[in-house]
Amino acid sequence: MIHPDLFGVRTIVFDMDGTLVRSGKMAVESLRGALADFFGKRNLDPPSFTEDDLKSWLGAPVNDFYRSMLPDHLKDEWPEFHKLAAVHERSYLQNHRIMFPGTTTVLDELRRRGYKLGLVSNCNREYLDDVINTQNLRDRLDMAACIGDREGATKADMLKEVITTLGSPAVMVGDRYYDVDAAKKCGIPSVGALYGYGNRKELEGTSTWVGDIRDLLDLFDPLRELGEKIAGVLNGIRLNERPIFVSLTAPHTVVTAPLLFHLLNTLSEMYIPAVHLPLDMHRLCPVGDLAEDPSGNLDSFYPWRQLSEAIQAVDTTNRFEVTLPSLASESGKRSYRARGGAVVLVTGPFQRAQAGWLDRFHAAYEISTSWRTVKRDLQQITKKNLMDVSHLVLPLLPLAHVFSEDIPHWKSILPPLQKQAQKLERSARLELSIDGDNIQTGAAVKLS
Repeated sequence: MIHPDLFGVRTIVFDMDGTLVRSGKMAVESLRGALADFFGKRNLDPPSFTEDDLKSWLGAPVNDFYRSMLPDHLKDEWPEFHKLAAVHERSYLQNHRIMFPGTTTVLDELRRRGYKLGLVSNCNREYLDDVINTQNLRDRLDMAACIGDREGATKADMLKEVITTLGSPAVMVGDRYYDVDAAKKCGIPSVGALYGYGNRKELEGTSTWVGDIRDLLDLFDPLRELGEKIAGVLNGIRLNERPIFVSLTAPHTVVTAPLLFHLLNTLSEMYIPAVHLPLDMHRLCPVGDLAEDPSGNLDSFYPWRQLSEAIQAVDTTNRFEVTLPSLASESGKRSYRARGGAVVLVTGPFQRAQAGWLDRFHAAYEISTSWRTVKRDLQQITKKNLMDVSHLVLPLLPLAHVFSEDIPHWKSILPPLQKQAQKLERSARLELSIDGDNIQTGAAVKLS
């Protein structure tokens, strides 16, 4: 489950060296070249530093970084040493890709999920620009700042500027103590990048650690947050003596599937027994019939009466048992059972358009979305190899023909049924309405 400190975060600020880019090899080669140039001009032998020595200074403020490699009588000449190193760095960057594997994929996906992305580094502006321009990071970041932007600034100062511009709640992701310290001074949580140049000891005080930058996609997911929020609510209304019934509805099953995945995963992590009953497994007539007369044929589209009777019987038996005709089963039917303490999740479209259907449910959630979103999600499934969409939870292989035939019909079905649902809105039980066009970003969730 998502760490409590990271719940609701919408701005992610990254350190650069050791977090987004593998600058170790470049730093070693550039510093050795610069040391040879700097001391060669003075007819001196350069000091002998091991590779580990040079890497140990990565992430330090730029003036401390270069001063630390010079003897006391030459420390004040660090700007010259810095300029020599910059020449070697620029040459290296123009010919090498130094990002950690998966960095661009992670940044692109986080932006798609609606996060603001910032960068704060202890370097100077010249080096920062060289890196983000040569490594294709410029368009992937909403803001990039460094201590060289303002005389006397610290990393905490620049982090505060980024947060002020991009917004809160925010988190700092970095591999060194400087990142953890800056986050603490700004009053925000931090995530340690164990794959960088720091170690566990200097990353103490972070909310959590990641061993690979790609692990951040598990930590930051607004849709997963929404699933965990709903799971928490359901846990609070569960009944020990009987199962509870929850409706998750949308104009089409493909819209509910991603949220359902996170909701079922969270319930499992909370050791809450859950039964998923997808209505689309139990269609009684083709979508084409519904397209001809949406309102008239809706009553016979799913086994509403059989399900209602099984739910009502729970009042007497304290358990849920039903066997329904099924498109996805070789036997042509499928059974569902649930006892006390369990959550029965009923997913599928048209649940609000069916008068009285939600009256016996303990909670109901609706994802309202446009035809364009339904069409997009349908096309994503039908264009893919269906073996690649197992993450949608539903066993889609037997339903391939169903989803394929949906596309030409769905646009004509939705408007009249949405009007019917609006008429029932006042009487239907609905805890949460979610904007399906923005569900991935978690940016448009409203209480009804």
